[in-house]
Amino acid sequence: MLPFGNQTVIGEMTGAEILDLLHQSAMLTKGAIQVAGVRYSFVHNRLADPTPGVNMVLSAEVWDRATETWVPIDPATTYIIATNEFLAPAGQDNFLAFQGIENYTYHGDMLDQVIAYSQATYTQENPYRGPTGDGTLDARIQRMFANFLPVLAATPQ
Repeated sequence: MLPFGNQTVIGEMTGAEILDLLHQSAMLTKGAIQVAGVRYSFVHNRLADPTPGVNMVLSAEVWDRATETWVPIDPATTYIIATNEFLAPAGQDNFLAFQGIENYTYHGDMLDQVIAYSQATYTQENPYRGPTGDGTLDARIQRMFANFLPVLAATPQ
């Protein structure tokens, strides 16, 4: 989960920058980025090179705490994000959109924070049971297997 010692970074990014991250993630050069508070679906064409336009995000939404609903990410809106210092502001693993993070601050070792939160929140009698409460995944990140591009090209008009 946290293989390297990194500090937590909290800062601001635009919706357009977040969408850029998700599009880069859809290319699967470093795997799909794992996010909280966001759900998205993407297509990855296994038959194509990892290039934009072939591998892309189909939909992306952010959880609105005030309305308790999913709303589309607005490219013009500024969002507060948290990640590790390997990704922001460095933009490592080609997640270059993280270099656009603004007004960021460092908040200590991420692993220490995860351990403290887990120990304070979960016990052997009350273990983590996933976002749905039953131990199953919530399908916030969906990969659409898309060998459909060659199929579409071969379909008569």
